[in-house]
Amino acid sequence: MVSTVYAAEVEVQINGAIINFNDTNAQIINNRTMVPFRKIFNELGISDENIIWDGDTKTIIAKKDETEIKLQIGNNEAEKKEG
Repeated sequence: MVSTVYAAEVEVQINGAIINFNDTNAQIINNRTMVPFRKIFNELGISDENIIWDGDTKTIIAKKDETEIKLQIGNNEAEKKEG
């Protein structure tokens, strides 16, 4: 059984700066906090045109300079490629 609750206040800290997710659909699903990674990537300086969602594989791909990060739903490991 899946339990979903919309989170009232969710904050993430990156390099000392607080990112507030109150304006998004942050959710707590089965005791895990889910936030949109697009907002995190944007805060890291990655523009929207360099963020791709692959719905078939449920993977988000973000590119900045020569670095590419892939995160897949259900996979506990991220993939990072440089150069």
